[in-house]
Amino acid sequence: MAHIVDIMATCLDVAGVAYPRNFHDRSVAPISGISLAPVFRGQERTGHATLCWATSGSKAVREGNWKLVAKPDGPWELHDLSINRAEQHDVSDRHPERVQRLDAVFREWEQLPAE
Repeated sequence: MAHIVDIMATCLDVAGVAYPRNFHDRSVAPISGISLAPVFRGQERTGHATLCWATSGSKAVREGNWKLVAKPDGPWELHDLSINRAEQHDVSDRHPERVQRLDAVFREWEQLPAE
């Protein structure tokens, strides 16, 4: 699964251009994307360890077969997509440590203060 930030990394890779470390005497934040160019060549691509997104008040974190989701102003729900692709059975009560860890991943991604 690709992130939107992968587009810049891919363009730079295909063009053979290095991402700048400085611009006009200012440090540039490191690129966070992973090039999709290997896929275009029919090769394997190592993807991101996690995928986070938020839209219209909903939020989610995906890590492997685990998906943590919340509706606007709702609690986190945890789903094991390997056995529950339709996300019908919340197992957050059985895996509180995973909920806590994925919540921390989401907060870091969104840069929200911890509660």
